[in-house]
Amino acid sequence: ERQTLRGLPASGVVVFSINPYVYQLKTILENPEVTEKVFRGLKQKYPESTDTDMIGMIRDILSDGF
Repeated sequence: ERQTLRGLPASGVVVFSINPYVYQLKTILENPEVTEKVFRGLKQKYPESTDTDMIGMIRDILSDGF
């Protein structure tokens, strides 16, 4: 995701926006460096003790990638 602040000159208002990026798992797995970063991020945000079935499955898929 990318967070931005933009000023609107005509009104003087500042707008905060969040632009999410969505990638297919296949795309992530094609780049080992990205795969490792996503895997580390998941481990940090979701320790194994808090895994849901989906997070555990994605963690397993990513760990097979490197």
